[in-house]
Amino acid sequence: ANSGQGGGGTSSQQLEANIQRQSQVWADQNVRDGLALINVGDKIIANAIQTGYSENQDAAKQASDFYNSLFSILGGNKDTGTQKPPGTP
Repeated sequence: ANSGQGGGGTSSQQLEANIQRQSQVWADQNVRDGLALINVGDKIIANAIQTGYSENQDAAKQASDFYNSLFSILGGNKDTGTQKPPGTP
């Protein structure tokens, strides 16, 4: 009876060790999965920032071109193709 109890205790300890080991494996996997998701999220955020930056640059250039054209037209700049009175340089 004594060896049976000892064997039961050993079995119980082995089962507990296996459960702890499996719990650690799952915890490690969760950490790896979480880090992979963060990496994907970081890439998405970096792409969004880059896209936004490029769009801001494009918008600034378009606004600059618009105002330059508007001032050229209002000022009668010869580059716009507007005609000036004869004798005007």
